[in-house]
Amino acid sequence: MNNPESKALGFSLSDRIVELVQKIILQNKGDKSEKNSKIVESTKSIINSPIFQSFTSLTPPLAIANSVMNFLHSVSVNNKQINQKSLQDFEKELNKYVVYYTALNDANQKFEYGLNFNKDQLSLLQDNLFDHLSFTATSMKFPAPQKGNQSLSQTMNEYFIDFRKEKVVDYFNKLEEKYSKGKRIDYESLLRENSSLKEVNNQLEDLVLQTKRFENLYNEYFTLLDSYYAKVNNSLKIAQDNGLADKSIIDTKQAEFRNLKTEAVGEIQASINIRELYSNTEKIKYRYRIF
Repeated sequence: MNNPESKALGFSLSDRIVELVQKIILQNKGDKSEKNSKIVESTKSIINSPIFQSFTSLTPPLAIANSVMNFLHSVSVNNKQINQKSLQDFEKELNKYVVYYTALNDANQKFEYGLNFNKDQLSLLQDNLFDHLSFTATSMKFPAPQKGNQSLSQTMNEYFIDFRKEKVVDYFNKLEEKYSKGKRIDYESLLRENSSLKEVNNQLEDLVLQTKRFENLYNEYFTLLDSYYAKVNNSLKIAQDNGLADKSIIDTKQAEFRNLKTEAVGEIQASINIRELYSNTEKIKYRYRIF
């Protein structure tokens, strides 16, 4: 909806600006003289400027509105047909669109920033988890996961096909059998001769903290989504209140956006069983650090 060429709400900003110039500034006399025709063509030229077409940010509608307004003010200096009242009337109507796009820009920019931050934090968390997994596996004399050309997600998913709870339990059972003396297990010798296991135990707390951090990021995503949904709906309400689009179109867009949000929530919830993760995390006990 932020694209000035988009007609998602039944209009394009580009067309509306040209219409406002013809109706208010030129009083529907755009084709009556060469001077008026040039104003219309210059307005279209500003709107279609390669500068705005190359924008990668979310600001073209606002930049276009400001540029057109500055252009008309400069033309009015030497054109007596363009008086102060017509400029004020034009700016008043144009501001209805500016307010709408400003609200939409704010929603889009904050959502994009939030998503990028969330993604960066998840990437960092994934790197930390890979390092933790590598250390734990190596300490238990399992082959460490190897970084290749594939993503860390795929690497770890494939590694966990083999590195499972049953293998870990079997490893410790054999270790305890090795250091058993009758009914007693000589943990002192076990830890002395397998010193890396001390750090594996001590890093359990770090693993729990990483898991908690993931849970926070997971919940932050939904907070971000709720905020974005509310902000976009607010921008649509502004469009309706300012008479930029029919209520039926606004209602359709709100329903469409609501469905997109529901779909996004469903996909994220299906991607991981967060309750099971929370339950398993609570089972991890790291009551004692070993020195």
